[in-house]
Amino acid sequence: MTNKDIGWELENLKDFSRKVLQPLKDVAFPVIVEATTGKKIIRINLDANEDKELIESIKQVADEISKKYYEKLELIGNRPNDVSEPLEQVFVDCLINAGKGAIRLKQKGYPDLEIKDKLERITYMEIKVSRVENIKEGSPRNFFYKPSIKTKIKEDARHLLIGFAIKEHTPKHWKIVGWKLVDLAYLKVDFKPEFNADNIEIYKKEAIIAENWLEK
Repeated sequence: MTNKDIGWELENLKDFSRKVLQPLKDVAFPVIVEATTGKKIIRINLDANEDKELIESIKQVADEISKKYYEKLELIGNRPNDVSEPLEQVFVDCLINAGKGAIRLKQKGYPDLEIKDKLERITYMEIKVSRVENIKEGSPRNFFYKPSIKTKIKEDARHLLIGFAIKEHTPKHWKIVGWKLVDLAYLKVDFKPEFNADNIEIYKKEAIIAENWLEK
């Protein structure tokens, strides 16, 4: 291969990199899930008895939990994120008590729960917790999805998200004051490429040009 050929390939690689590393906005979440897992997101159809029954069961559980953690109990944690994980198990336990097959998917990442109805249909669910004053505010990290070879999404399924709004009643003690149930078939997501490095790479010997330690 000549130097000219190498230079041409390098320019092509640079051009390709510029194109694929452009941020993307408003990409349909079902498209991303199918592209990364091969599984489809099925939209909820409230005209179908099976979907109607599924949603009613989830609504009843959400109301039961909300009432319990508003009138009697409190969630304890420094931040809303601290109460999200225990709330996942509470939700699963209530679904099981309501006659639903439900498990927590403990591996990190989306989704949090898997629900199986009487027809053996799978529904994936994400649990979110936000301060009531922040429920209408936006952040890119309110929802995120990271593709993985060990995906938790194994079936074509319905994908739901339930968001609980919580209020700090006393320091580190939270009450649920409301909830919203969302069909993620309607979700659009943004993509921002990111390069990263760990401390081993950052502080490698050949890169250090000066240092000083007061204590080692």
